[in-house]
Amino acid sequence: MLKLIFNWIKRLFSRKESLFYKYKFVDDVPGILNDKTIYVVGERDYYWQIVFLCPCGCKSTLFLNLLEEYKPSWRYQIEKTGFITLTPSINRVVGCKSHFFLRSGKVQWTRDG
Repeated sequence: MLKLIFNWIKRLFSRKESLFYKYKFVDDVPGILNDKTIYVVGERDYYWQIVFLCPCGCKSTLFLNLLEEYKPSWRYQIEKTGFITLTPSINRVVGCKSHFFLRSGKVQWTRDG
C-alpha cells in the first residue's frame, strides 16, 4: 500500500514539473529546440536573444530580442525558485497569433490569445 501511495505522489509531481519551462544558457541557437526549454543566447554576462518553440503547439520558433536599443525587446529574470520569467508578454502578430506571458516558468495565456 505504501508503495502505491509513493508511486502516485511521484507521478503527480512529475506531471506538474512537465508544465514548467526550464531555461538553458547557450552560445548559439541550437539546431534542434526542445519543448518547454527557453534558450538564452549569448556569452557570459552578455545575452542578446531568447529562443524557444511556441507553446501553442504550432512548432514555430520564437526569437525574442534582449537588446534594449532595438525594439521590441524583452527582459528575462531567473526567479529564486529557479524558473524564468519573461517581460513583457509575447504577442505573435503572424502565424498562430498566440498572446501569452511566461511567468515563473509557466505560460499564462491572455484572454485574447
